[in-house]
Amino acid sequence: MPAMDRRGASPQISVFMKKMRFLVICAVLFLGNMYAHAATVKLSYLADNSGFIVARADFEVAPDLSETYGYADAFSGEKVSALDAIVAAHIAVFGDNPDDIHSALAVSESGLISNFMGDESGNFVYVVNGTLAEVAASETELNNNDIVELFGIQDPSYLDSQAWFVYDGQRTEAITVTAGEEFELTVAGIEYVIWGMDYGATPTDAIEYAAVAPVTVESGAGFFGSPLGVTGSNGKVTLKFDNAGTYILSAYDNEDYIPLMSPWLVVMVNQMTGTENVENSSIVVYPNPFAEYIIINTATAGAATIFDLSGKAVLNVNLTAGSNRINTAVLPKGVHLLKTGDNTVKIVK
Repeated sequence: MPAMDRRGASPQISVFMKKMRFLVICAVLFLGNMYAHAATVKLSYLADNSGFIVARADFEVAPDLSETYGYADAFSGEKVSALDAIVAAHIAVFGDNPDDIHSALAVSESGLISNFMGDESGNFVYVVNGTLAEVAASETELNNNDIVELFGIQDPSYLDSQAWFVYDGQRTEAITVTAGEEFELTVAGIEYVIWGMDYGATPTDAIEYAAVAPVTVESGAGFFGSPLGVTGSNGKVTLKFDNAGTYILSAYDNEDYIPLMSPWLVVMVNQMTGTENVENSSIVVYPNPFAEYIIINTATAGAATIFDLSGKAVLNVNLTAGSNRINTAVLPKGVHLLKTGDNTVKIVK
């Protein structure tokens, strides 16, 4: 009979149980890490009316990025937080050296950010999917395809205004227009957002003196070009593009009136009117909204590209004349723009 230890188990069984406990612990840690996925978010940073220091682009953000750099969020590396995204933005601006990051970003144990992008006042706000966040970045969970906008506060009295574009009565970040034809945009938003967080924000249907300008993206930054128009007292501006293509528009304060948290708008310009669930001379797209596939009926063979709202191509396909079934399972939920030839269709998953 084998010898027993003081707990009544043989040495062989004790060793076996220790190994099993070790394997269980390893399995738990492995499964925890396996389900702690990174999130791909659209991230941007604007400090003033010169343009975006970080133009909107896809960033794959790891759930433990803030912890890697010595910060802590509420999710302990298990979920992606807005703080993780803020660290990613700092890396985009300052590089990945931890000393440089710590010099530019200071976060207290309670999640208070006292130094942001090297500004020791820590005056900034962040917006997730168009909504101003009112809780600490360390406590805000992010998911795939979230849009995270970071804004430095420009007005010393905290009177900056959040701005967005309105087209055909709808707040939007992507539109389709026809080359050579005028179209109208409205710049609306929320005035005095920081002041309003304590005393009541002021929504407005019209932001005056907003210069609507093209954005040129180079080396990860977005530079404002010359204004195409300036909004009047009704917040409206009339624009026209003579050439087909994809353009990005934003807006900034033109009169040193109220600094704007500049919006982002992708404009797809067609040579002819596009179609949306309606047949024209060359293309029909359905179903719309869609789930796992779309059908593209076209009179001629050619290529088609699906863009996200940042203007990035996310799916390229070749079309044959007739009916084409396109697998869209890889596309995230949301609004996309399908372009083939001179036609652009807004599609929704």
